[in-house]
Amino acid sequence: RCSGIYIYVVAPAAGRRAHLLALAQRGIAVFAYDKRGFGRTALDREHRSPGASYGKTNHELELSDVEHWLEYLAQRHPGVPLFLTGYSATRRHIGFSSRLDIMLTTPSYQSGSLVFSFATRRRAPPKVETVAKLSGVICCSPHIYLTYPNPKANWIKFLAKPLCALVPNMKLAAPMPEGLKLKR
Repeated sequence: RCSGIYIYVVAPAAGRRAHLLALAQRGIAVFAYDKRGFGRTALDREHRSPGASYGKTNHELELSDVEHWLEYLAQRHPGVPLFLTGYSATRRHIGFSSRLDIMLTTPSYQSGSLVFSFATRRRAPPKVETVAKLSGVICCSPHIYLTYPNPKANWIKFLAKPLCALVPNMKLAAPMPEGLKLKR
């Protein structure tokens, strides 16, 4: 009925995630792999490729890994809607696929931003054809930096940490630019 992918990022191996068994009880088979350099990929000297770059990673390699598993799921479940999801505020990421949809989680502790980058990047990786296989992207709390931040906001960033220690519940007004409306 379902199959899935679980990509783990730090410390313990992906196989140590017992809570994924709950998905199996709902008919969701979970596929797991460890991010480069973590879990068994870092320790399994017997089975890793001699030229492999375990532990050596960067944004492009992370995107390539996500692309690889996305392609894998697309081939394994042709015609099934494919969604990419990630959440930046946590280190636990779960994905699943079913005859209704496939969800793939990203392997970074900043998964929301990696998902966002995967879907909006103008150069490879990923390939345009791979991104076109996505039915949608679910970006939860993406860790995004502005390319051209407002220089007037630098003083807020400078004072934020000590100010939060002194007044942890203080609110700062964030005026909305003209023409931009907030829907509730």
